[in-house]
This record gives sequence, C-alpha cells and structure tokens, in this order.
Amino acid sequence: MRRRLAPALVVPGIGLHTLRHTFASLLISHGESIKYVSRQLGHASIQITADTYGHLFRETSIAAMVG
Repeated sequence: MRRRLAPALVVPGIGLHTLRHTFASLLISHGESIKYVSRQLGHASIQITADTYGHLFRETSIAAMVG
C-alpha cells in the first residue's frame, strides 16, 4: 500500500522520511508516549523508536520540568 500512496504524497524538496520524522517529532512535542509514537510509526519495537527519537523525549521532558 505504501508504494501506491507514495506518488500522491510527493512534495517537491521534501522526502517521505523527512515527513515521517516531522510527524514523529510533532507527536513527541505534544507529549505523546513513546509507545504511542512507536505504534503510529509501525516500529517492530519501542527500542527502535527510542534509538531514533530518544533525544527528543529527553528534550520534551526537560522542557516540561523547567516550563
């Protein structure tokens, strides 16, 4: 299904991985749990999400504590 959708989602200068990363970053910045983000991205495990986006969760947590 992804292959059929990809041509319809083409945005000049913005790749699909960039859009995917932006989606994940926005979820995290809005306080979604790592488990929820992992499910939305279709990762096989939460560890993949943590390895890729863990630094964003830490920034969000620190901002929440300071804010």
